[in-house]
Amino acid sequence: MALERALKTRCNVIDLCQISSQQIDDPLNIVGQMISKLSFQNEVHREEVVIMTSNPPWSVKNKSQENIPRYLASVISDALHRLQTNYLDIFFISSLSALGKRFALDSRFDDDNGIEEDRYLRILEVVFKALEDEVKKGRIKGYGICSYDLLYPLHHPLQPHNLDAIYAISQKLKPPTSSHPNLIAVQYPVNILEAPAVLGIHPDVYSDPNPNHK
Repeated sequence: MALERALKTRCNVIDLCQISSQQIDDPLNIVGQMISKLSFQNEVHREEVVIMTSNPPWSVKNKSQENIPRYLASVISDALHRLQTNYLDIFFISSLSALGKRFALDSRFDDDNGIEEDRYLRILEVVFKALEDEVKKGRIKGYGICSYDLLYPLHHPLQPHNLDAIYAISQKLKPPTSSHPNLIAVQYPVNILEAPAVLGIHPDVYSDPNPNHK
């Protein structure tokens, strides 16, 4: 099996997309079973493998911001169960605008105009606070952000992401005993295979709506 061979040869970073646990070939179950098997055989140990996964934004059921911690805790619990592990190395917040849209609860966020940056950052701070609690519990080692929206230029209407502002939130929330925040990764989800497809879907992806902006 390719996964077994990869792990035995120290290909130890596994990035998993969360899909329905009802799938017959659930990737989280497959990875969890393989690591458990190799650990039992004393060939690969859990601490030698970096496991990353993310939230499926379509899984948001309750749109109240008060339920963000409950939603994230549920997603992480489900991933831990399927992976047969007690912690994730990195938990990514995926599709940031989609997540923000579900929790915005007002007309200031729509498909054409995006989301106001201040509103977006307030939602993101609630998300980060919930993930800081998960770090304290030891269920995740750190967290990151991952979104196709990062393809858009900073001043594009559908691009509310200001990485400096996002990092500032994580700095504010970092534990007083830590020298660095628990936001440890930013993943641009475009590789050599994905890029043509993404650019085909978004032909204006690199066009700045305000070309005179400096």
